[in-house]
Amino acid sequence: MSSRINLTKLQPIGYLKSCFVEKNASPRQPSICPSSRAQLVIDCHFTNPHHTLIGLEQFSHVWLIFLFHMNENTHVRAKIKPPRLDGEKVGVFASRSPHRPNPIGLTLAKLDKVDGNVINLSGIDIVDGTPIVDIKPYIPDYDCPSPDQGVNVASWLTVPPVKPLTVQFTSQADENLQQFFPGESNVVSTKYQLQLLKSNQEARSVIHDIIASDPRSTYRRNKCSNEIYHFTIDILNVSCRFEDDVAIVTQIEPIDDVQHMQAKLKKVTDVHE
Repeated sequence: MSSRINLTKLQPIGYLKSCFVEKNASPRQPSICPSSRAQLVIDCHFTNPHHTLIGLEQFSHVWLIFLFHMNENTHVRAKIKPPRLDGEKVGVFASRSPHRPNPIGLTLAKLDKVDGNVINLSGIDIVDGTPIVDIKPYIPDYDCPSPDQGVNVASWLTVPPVKPLTVQFTSQADENLQQFFPGESNVVSTKYQLQLLKSNQEARSVIHDIIASDPRSTYRRNKCSNEIYHFTIDILNVSCRFEDDVAIVTQIEPIDDVQHMQAKLKKVTDVHE
């Protein structure tokens, strides 16, 4: 009798703490946002989980294998519409869509530091709370095909129909951003204290890179182009608008302020219902 892997026993080795709090506007690939940051605590069945990371600090990059735990689709389609194709379809296996028969993801991240059973990462594209099922070191000699092997990629990746956007920050947005400071500073924790990002300039870089790649879905790009677009990174709630090939960041607020306002509006709505 042939042996089979019991997939029901697949257990996460830890859950990623990421600067991308929600799916909305999270990068579609890690190379889009090199300044993004995340942290992974190895917390699995090992008695000494830090032993699993001995020697990993010798590598600059790692592969993370993870689960698309926030997928809500109940039916996987054979053909999908990558956002960069602006409505055109390709086969699901010719894409990196999260909506797959088995919701398994693979991403390459920069390894910044190993501290005990904690891994600090950057250049990440994974949402906060994502279950990580494995880590493998990136080895160029094994993982990167040599040029003489004839490496090809689809033309829609090299010359995509959706072009990068020019990003502008209003003076109000820049003023908002100056209020935020890194978590390791000797300041009493406030709603302006960043959790993972190292400075307000790093936060600005992440915001710029996300918007420049146009994070909107095809539907929102074509049907709701005049609406204000909101997304969250770290503890910042960002608002922007789009005008043709230009994206303008209009406001940056602490998540606490936004959540407080949403709760207040809900109370008012409940009273009138």
